[in-house]
Amino acid sequence: MSVLASGSGSTPREVYQPTQDYDALEMIQQEEEDSRVGFRETRRLLEREAEQGDPQSQYFFGMMCENGKGGPVDLKKAYEMYTHAAKRGYTPALFNIALMHVFRKGVRGNQKYSLNLIKGAAAQNYPSAKSFHFMHQVFKKNARLHRKNQRHHEPEVTHCTSSVTPQMMKDKYGWKLIPPKRSL
Repeated sequence: MSVLASGSGSTPREVYQPTQDYDALEMIQQEEEDSRVGFRETRRLLEREAEQGDPQSQYFFGMMCENGKGGPVDLKKAYEMYTHAAKRGYTPALFNIALMHVFRKGVRGNQKYSLNLIKGAAAQNYPSAKSFHFMHQVFKKNARLHRKNQRHHEPEVTHCTSSVTPQMMKDKYGWKLIPPKRSL
């Protein structure tokens, strides 16, 4: 340690200085390589367990495939693993299948199917599914109220700078502005 500063009238303060130089970037790169090796090994072990039919291993192997940990991203394999785990009663896998449909990750999005899966996972008291289902219900209720309020309120025109008064027309989507007719 070296003395870099002294206090006002007191004993000098010592400030830590590293005794050896190191390259921070090199350390970070080494840690990333170590984690990649760890992920590859974990993925290999999970795949072996998943093939033997363990639903939790199938779920975690599916997550590694979906996110590309320890190997390439393989959404088809992830969906397959989630399906096997869900068939064995593993609720988080059911929820992940639903999310793959909601966000169209590797599958054609089927909103009704995904909502049914989320309801099923929520019925089994899976916390994430319960939260997601609750938010869906709130959104659905607010959208319904918004549509109801749009039907019952006429739009207000508060300020118009042109000499032509805008005309409004209601169609099945709500109110829209009709452009004025121009005379030649």
